[in-house]
Amino acid sequence: MPTPTSTSAQIQMSSKSTDLYDVVIPEGWEFSRYGYPSNPAFTAELIGDPAPSARVFLESFRGLQVGGSRASEISPEEVLEFYLSKYFDKGSMDLVVLPEREIGGERAVGLRVWSQKEGHSWVHEEWFVVRHDGVWRFGLSSGTSRDVIGQDAYAILDSFRWTGPQLPELPVEESEN
Repeated sequence: MPTPTSTSAQIQMSSKSTDLYDVVIPEGWEFSRYGYPSNPAFTAELIGDPAPSARVFLESFRGLQVGGSRASEISPEEVLEFYLSKYFDKGSMDLVVLPEREIGGERAVGLRVWSQKEGHSWVHEEWFVVRHDGVWRFGLSSGTSRDVIGQDAYAILDSFRWTGPQLPELPVEESEN
């Protein structure tokens, strides 16, 4: 697991089931992977921020199904509708659908939710990209008692780039020289 440094770090992730990617984590943020080893999921949190802290996360779902279709066979709008219904089912009425944007050169759809719990409020956004290797879900959170997401969180999202499929390891042939 990478450790925080005094300068921005370039981090490359890989997974057997999803494409490789690069993301830049700025100074003052702590990066951690979670899930099983081949899962591309990560969380980046602002160091020293009170809980719930400002953060950015990534999850990838190969098996998400909406209406019987596999993740790579559904549209971004179907994924967005799926998550909107989950928030409505929880009673979250302070949400808005965001204008489309690009993440890593791919079309992304998103939503913003305002939450309040135990006297604290915060805002978070979720962005969804549907690709051949599944649904990628990106989340950004403002942190406690803030109504805006910080520019560092958007910088992490803007730095995200898919770098291509993971290549299989080729056998090494010995030369006869």
